[in-house]
Formats: sequence, structure tokens, C-alpha cells
Amino acid sequence: MPGTTDTQGLQYDLLSENVATATETGLERLAKQIATQLDAADTARTTALKRPAARARRFNLQSIPNNVTTFINFDQEVFDSHTMIDIAGQPQRVTVSAGAGAGVYQVSGRLFGIFTNNTGRVDLYVTKNNAELFRQTIFAESNGIVVTGLIEAIATDFFGVAIFQNSGAARDADDVQLDVYKVSQ
Repeated sequence: MPGTTDTQGLQYDLLSENVATATETGLERLAKQIATQLDAADTARTTALKRPAARARRFNLQSIPNNVTTFINFDQEVFDSHTMIDIAGQPQRVTVSAGAGAGVYQVSGRLFGIFTNNTGRVDLYVTKNNAELFRQTIFAESNGIVVTGLIEAIATDFFGVAIFQNSGAARDADDVQLDVYKVSQ
């Protein structure tokens, strides 16, 4: 696989053998060892690039009623490497698919803006199977909230974002995202 490889980390059995006087067999063995190590390094990089990842986004405003925890209905699939987002069927969640598999996932919820008229508080929740995982609270109007964490998940587990606000009236949430990225098995 073409690309940049860290040649400083390669191990050689023939370091003590002078390359100018090395036998052809020794050079062939050296070349095979280097090729094997380069293949392993490229495989590790390729595997990391194929890790399951998805981002669901609510681009359009969504009304958040006063004193009611409300799940966000996503309206965009920004990216989805392993069929974890179903905007048409289940717009409130990103589901760990069988293809994505069990493992540890980094899950992040982002609220870029909520218009609260500078009163009350706003809670941003990241949920797993509709139960709160992580929460961040702010008071008054904000240009953004982010909540993130690591959680174990298996196929069929699902993540979502919910918002609570108590400003005295319904308010609009602006640009909400949910990122789900598998970090390990």
C-alpha cells in the first residue's frame, strides 16, 4: 500500500552483517523482513481508517418545550461507515450495527446554539438505549455545548441526544450533532 511508513521502527536481524559483504540469502531475508513489517504497519493503518464512525445532524431548528426533556430528530446523515443511521425510520438515534460490532465507542453530542432569552438552564444529554450517559448543563443563552465520553456497546445498542431547557417558554435548538466512533474492540 503506498504511503508514508515509519522506517525508524523497523527491526533487522542482520544489523551486525555488513551489507557490502552480505550473502544474497541474507539480503533476501532482510528484504522479506522489511516487507513483512511494512505490510503489518500498513494493515494497522488501514484497519484504523475502517473503524465504524457516524455523524447524525439536526440542521433545521427544532423546538424544545419548556421543562420537557426532548430527543432530537436528526435530519441529516453527515457520514456513516457501517449503516448505523436511519434518518427515515429512526431519526432520533445512531444504532451500533452488526457490521460495526461490539466495542468501546466515543460518543459526542454537540449543540451549537439554543435561544433561551438568557434565562433558565439548558441540559444536553447523550443517551444509550434512552438512558442518560453524559450530561452538560449551562445557564442562559449559549453558542454551544459539547458532551463526550467513552462507553462499551454491542450491536443493537443505540445512542441519542436529548435537550432540556427551562427558560419559561419553548425555545429553538440550532444545529445539533451526534458523533459515534468505535475506538477499540
